[in-house]
Amino acid sequence: FPVTILVVATSDPMPVSRLEIGGDYTYLRFKSSSHESFSGSLGGAQASYEYKPLNRFYGAVTFDWKEGSTSNSSASRSILYFDVQEKLGYTFAPNNIDLFVSLFSGFGYRYMGQTLDQSGVSDLRFGYNEFYFPVGFNSSFGITSYFALGVNFSWMPQVFSTYRDWE
Repeated sequence: FPVTILVVATSDPMPVSRLEIGGDYTYLRFKSSSHESFSGSLGGAQASYEYKPLNRFYGAVTFDWKEGSTSNSSASRSILYFDVQEKLGYTFAPNNIDLFVSLFSGFGYRYMGQTLDQSGVSDLRFGYNEFYFPVGFNSSFGITSYFALGVNFSWMPQVFSTYRDWE
């Protein structure tokens, strides 16, 4: 389960909408059943837009892209990953408390492509496509007028996935 602890320093701890764009770094350790572990770095970008007026409709769109390579003593694996999802729900905000909780569900698509390069053997290329329904919440509690603390949780069960290899 991807769980994010969010710490925000802002003059408005509960903005109606928010656009975030930034870099992304992931260190990956990958173990398949037929090879020793692969490890390496992926770099990329992520972006999200959220619309969340208090006690009203919640909507968000997110995009995540990563690319890089992993290796072990006998092979390397290049990886391309992207994920896009939309979330719809409702933001609850009790009166007189600097707190909000947005509950959501939505639809998402994830792709992961890999190329396995082993010496003396032709490269193997394969890709995974997944469709899923994200379900979760995000929250924020304003501690001061310039500091808020929040927790985000998202469960992303697959509803349809495909696998394809190219030789």
